This record gives sequence, structure tokens and C-alpha cells, in this order.
Amino acid sequence: MEDKKTLPDPSEMTEKERQERIKELLTELKALRSFPRSDYHKGFEDALQLDVGSWDESWVIREHTLGEDAPRIDFIVASGGKLPPDVKAVFKRFLRKNVIEFKGPGDKVTRLTIRKVAAYAYFYIATAKPEEDVKIGEVTATIFASEREKGLFEEMEKSGQLEKTDVKGIYLVKGIIDMPFQIVMTSEIEGAEYAAYRVLKSQVDEKDVDYLLQAMKKTTDQQTRDHLRGLLGIVEEKHTGMVLKKIEEDEKMRDVLWEYFKPQRDAEVADTTRTIYFSLVQDGDLTIDRAAQKSGMTTDQFRQQMEEYNRTHTQAQTAQTAQTQTV
Repeated sequence: MEDKKTLPDPSEMTEKERQERIKELLTELKALRSFPRSDYHKGFEDALQLDVGSWDESWVIREHTLGEDAPRIDFIVASGGKLPPDVKAVFKRFLRKNVIEFKGPGDKVTRLTIRKVAAYAYFYIATAKPEEDVKIGEVTATIFASEREKGLFEEMEKSGQLEKTDVKGIYLVKGIIDMPFQIVMTSEIEGAEYAAYRVLKSQVDEKDVDYLLQAMKKTTDQQTRDHLRGLLGIVEEKHTGMVLKKIEEDEKMRDVLWEYFKPQRDAEVADTTRTIYFSLVQDGDLTIDRAAQKSGMTTDQFRQQMEEYNRTHTQAQTAQTAQTQTV
């Protein structure tokens, strides 16, 4: 058995050693924290990269930590150069550093959300290190969301805290912070250029999937293809069959995407096939040895999976019965 790593005693360390150890621990903590909080956050990052990746001297910072032990900003779009002349309307108000909060399906914009993002923007400026070059007057805040609290925008408009723009789905927040602050409702914004953001909703329009597939056909840039695949993969995971059906109907799309989605389809088919074999074995129509052979498993492996399936299936039925009785 491997011995546990002996941790240094802080009381026996020099000041220089303590500072180096603090840096090591903070690096480890940052690594542990640096993962998307949901599939939809990863999809939103892909959507952002499709746009920001084409800008000069610009990049996306994911889950930026405010201070050493504090909340994290979902994304920061940092730009060292001028925005492209044909930049999309949702990015026209961006400056050098742009704080972004993304709300996935079921996560509504509320007054608290708006206050939180405003606080994040100020905290970002206050905790920035000198080398990050974050200056007052060069920071903006944006919320991307598909749902909002009922009546919230109407109340804010009446009180002068929210203003509609000439682009449907983009709203300006007024009087809360002294920097540009906007809310982008992806359920309202229109145009093929925003399809990547609209597919990150609970209800997805097939036209938006078509837009992404067409973009995949046209591009030869590998990085763009990777981001599009990431978005389409999330759509397929959350809305089974929506993407695969279209790929199967389009020969060119099969060449481009089939290799990416084939493992997922093969896994679904294998799961269905195994479930059928479980039923045949339990009904006495197939021996367990033969079923295991057909499934590419040993008899013990097949028996273990069948027992696990039965246990999970029974638990699901019990939970459903209990819920029905409660209702």
C-alpha cells in the first residue's frame, strides 16, 4: 500500500516556502474548480468562441475567480483590439473586458440575478491584478438567458431601469451600475446568426439545428467545426434524435458528422439490444450464456448488468408508483 504524502508543517516553513506553498495550493484549487457547471455552459462557450474566435486579439476567459476564495464569473470576453466592423448586435457595446453571466434552461433572470452580475462586475474591477489591466470605463456586463421572472421586465421598464433596444431580445439595464449593462434574451433574439445561442434552450427549433448544420457544411476551419460539433452534441444529448435524424437524411452531413455521433448512436443501440436480451433471458426464451455471447460479455458480466438493470428498473417503478399515489 502506497504511503500517504506527508504534508509540510507550516510552522516549520520559511516565509518564502509558505508563499510558494500558497501558490501551489491556489493553482490546485483553480484546476479543481475549472470545469463547466453544466453541458449548457459548455455549449454557450462554444457559441461564444464561434464569434469571439474570429476577432483580433480577443479571447474568452472561463469561470474567472474573483479574488483568492470567492464566486466565479461564468465568462469574460477580453479584447485587446478593435471589434470587427460587422460584429453582431449583442456585442456592439462590448469594451476591453466584458463580464458575462449565462443562465441555462430553467434558470430565470430575476432581480437578484441582475444585482449579482452588477456586483460581479464591480468586484472584477476591484480584485483585478495589475497585469490583468482592468480599468474603470473599460468593463461591461451582459446576461444571456432564455427565461425571466414573470413581470420583471415590465416592472423595470416602468421604473426606468430597463430599456428596449432596436434589436428584439436585447435590453439595456439602467441606473444600477455606471457601466454598459445589457440582458440578451436568447428566446427572443432573431436571425440565423444567433442560432448557436438559441439551441441552448429547453425547446429547440429544428430550423436552428439546420442553421448549425449548414454552417458545418460551409466551413473548413477545424476549430469552428469543433465548436459546432460541441453545440450539436449537446442538442442531440438533450433532444435525442433531433440531430442524428438530419445527419442520416443528408449524405454530405453524414461524411462530416457521422464519425462524431456514431459512438453515441452505437451506445444507444447496444443499450436497447441488451435490454431486449435481459427480457428474453428472464422469460426463458434465451439462455444467459447465449445472451452474454451475443452481447460480447462473459456470463458473469451479463448477469451483473442484468441484476443492476432490474434493480434500477424496480426503483424507478417504485418511485413512480409513490408519486402517483401522492398526487
